[in-house]
Amino acid sequence: MSIPPLARRLRIARNTRGLSTEEVAVKLELTPGAIRHHENGARVPTVPMLQLYTRVYHVSADWLLTGYGKGPTDPEDITDEALQTFKEIPTGQQRAAVDVLRALAGKKASGG
Repeated sequence: MSIPPLARRLRIARNTRGLSTEEVAVKLELTPGAIRHHENGARVPTVPMLQLYTRVYHVSADWLLTGYGKGPTDPEDITDEALQTFKEIPTGQQRAAVDVLRALAGKKASGG
């Protein structure tokens, strides 16, 4: 039995990220067996599940489905990661974080 392209790309993306099936299962709130089923083609992930895979693996849905688009070895676009990290900073400290970023960019602090 040949492995479907989507299943093969899911495995490639996971391995490229250096993640185990157990680590991905925790991130996606699935069982390791479910991850293995997706990667061997026994089950096709739902659209919401594909969206979660794209976030964990930092790939585009196009790449997972067709092989075209942002794959796991393409340069990182850290914008999404930076925004997520910023949201995790306590509200009272977000202004200081913005000031640090402005200083790194050579701009004046907001002084708020």
